[in-house]
Amino acid sequence: MSRESLIWQLRTPTRQQQFLGPLDAQGTLHSYPILSPRHRFGLRFWDIWESFTTRNTFMKVQGLTGAIVREPQLLSDGGHLLTANPFSADLAWENSPSIQRRCVSACHYISLPLP
Repeated sequence: MSRESLIWQLRTPTRQQQFLGPLDAQGTLHSYPILSPRHRFGLRFWDIWESFTTRNTFMKVQGLTGAIVREPQLLSDGGHLLTANPFSADLAWENSPSIQRRCVSACHYISLPLP
């Protein structure tokens, strides 16, 4: 994933998004989640739309989401609940603590930025 394509993705006008991606001491990004706010039943949710890691495990991504749960002020407007909607082959959330797990359907349309 290039810096340019990540910036392009985050600038989409179709939804509000927040990016949480810490850099290491050398300024390298290794893991991140991209989240989008949602309101339902009077509660504020943060949906994890995408997560990424260059590591062999998803512990860094899970650690970042754990930080959001412990410190909701890391994201604007805080939030009451955090949801992750993985695809069936997505192992990022396997073995992570959860209150509820369920399958969801999603249409995924991808359009790459113009050069």
